[in-house]
Amino acid sequence: MSDLHQRDIENEILDILEEKGPLTTRQIVEQLNIAQSTCEMRLRKFVEEGKLLRISAKNSGKIYFALSKGGFTAEEYDNLRDVIVKDTVDTKDAYEVLSEKIARIDDNVNGLFANMISIISILVAIFALITVNANIAFELTQENLQGVFVGIIAINVFVVICIVVLLICVKLIIINPMLGKKRKKKSKRG
Repeated sequence: MSDLHQRDIENEILDILEEKGPLTTRQIVEQLNIAQSTCEMRLRKFVEEGKLLRISAKNSGKIYFALSKGGFTAEEYDNLRDVIVKDTVDTKDAYEVLSEKIARIDDNVNGLFANMISIISILVAIFALITVNANIAFELTQENLQGVFVGIIAINVFVVICIVVLLICVKLIIINPMLGKKRKKKSKRG
């Protein structure tokens, strides 16, 4: 029964490589839900038997496995096919590397937008504080000094509380959801 199970796994590996083209060991393990060591042992055997090609991708250095259609009489055809498979692996690998880079850039753009919104919120808050103090200073020239000074303190405390509430609202309503998407994407990739 053990031999039958091994042949089934071997056939499944060959079938998935026939269907989906060059794959890494990890991709085969995930697709077939088999143990890493079992997969590696079968792949090594297939490479030794000449059934599979072991191809190292030039961009990431990942190792891909692809079916080898060796045994044909035309040696040039075999060589051409091997070159095409290698180029396919390199292209697939380059696509995966670029996809990861694009995802990181997308995350950075969201972070940049969040930072810009934070800075704009802080600038609005500072402008509000300056405006309030300018109005109070104008009033200071027209009314008694002690009452205006108490008014400045009271209004500044109120404005600072409003600024803090504004910044908390910006963080909760705009920034956290924006960065939450980034965290969700990272956890899906990880």
